This record gives sequence, structure tokens and C-alpha cells, in this order.
Amino acid sequence: MELGPLTAFTKSSAVESRSRRTSPRTGSAGAYTRFDASSLLHRIRSEGVTTFCAPPTVWRMLINAHLAGGPGRLREAIAAGEPFNPEVISEVEKHWGLTVRSGFGQTETTAAIANGPCQPLKSGSMGRPLPGVPVVLVDPMSGSLIDGVGEGEICLGLKGNHGRRPLNLMTGYQGDPSRDAAAMASGYYHTGDVGGTR
Repeated sequence: MELGPLTAFTKSSAVESRSRRTSPRTGSAGAYTRFDASSLLHRIRSEGVTTFCAPPTVWRMLINAHLAGGPGRLREAIAAGEPFNPEVISEVEKHWGLTVRSGFGQTETTAAIANGPCQPLKSGSMGRPLPGVPVVLVDPMSGSLIDGVGEGEICLGLKGNHGRRPLNLMTGYQGDPSRDAAAMASGYYHTGDVGGTR
């Protein structure tokens, strides 16, 4: 089954403004400073960054910090990590002339779905399955595949690449066979995220 453009309905994450941690070398606690969008914009320009990927939360903060100074040498703008609203894409296009492309992946996978270069963007879509990534939508109640238009859990078929596991999928959760079994049930890697095709 070939999926068309997918839309994510995952829970939105937020950038933590402050965090404390203990340094492994010194044992002392250090405070991270608050995220500064203006400072990041300055660094993108001054360091000659050509490709930049950030979660939509950061893109929204960059817009609020004013994009008027231009993109510097930036050629590619990417968003990942949470659903992305079309208004942000429009603002970046308006000020920088760049299209922010979004995608989907997890810690357990690399990128699985994306709006790749030279693909037409569909407003609100996170893209299409990447080559070699057997993405399917599974009805969470029945376990059956969603064929055509519909919503379901985003899963990767475990036997989708000529009978082999997808290369972009982890080998398993270290030392946690019960978590492996739950994540890999019924021949699919279950992301726990819901998406849909239109």
C-alpha cells in the first residue's frame, strides 16, 4: 500500500525554558539560560548556517523575534518533533523566501515521513513516507490496516523491505524485552502517534 501525504495529530511538545542538571565531571549543578530566539537568529547568520532544523515551537519563537534580518546563507529550513501549522510556514516564506519542510521521526527511528525537496507541499501535511520506510496506518481498535483515506496509528511494517526490518528502526530497547514486545506487536513497530491521510 502506498500512502499519500500524512498529517500528524501527535501531542505538541514545548521547549523547556529552564532546566537544571548535575555535571558528570564536577558534580555541581548548573542552570541553563533561557532560550533566546534573537541570539539564535544572530548565530544562524554570523556562522553561515545553510541548513537548519528545529521543532515548530522554536520556529514560532524565531518569528516572534522578527525575521526581518534575512536568513543569512540558509538554504534549507526544516521542522520536526511536533505538528507544524501552515501560518508559520507562510511567515518564513514571506520574510526569507524559504519553504519550511516538515517531517516525522522518533528516537527509535530516523526520519520516516517527510516533505522532501522537489515535492509539492500540501498545507498541514508532514509529507510522505521516505523511500525504504514501510509506513502504514493501523486502526488502534481493530489492528487492521487503514487503506486509503483515514486516520490510524503510524506504524512501520517489520517485514516491509523484502522481508527485512526497516533499516531506520532501532534493534530494540536495551534490557527491556517486554517493552520490545509491546512496541513490535502484530508485525508492526507501533509509534504511539496518530496520523491520517486525506
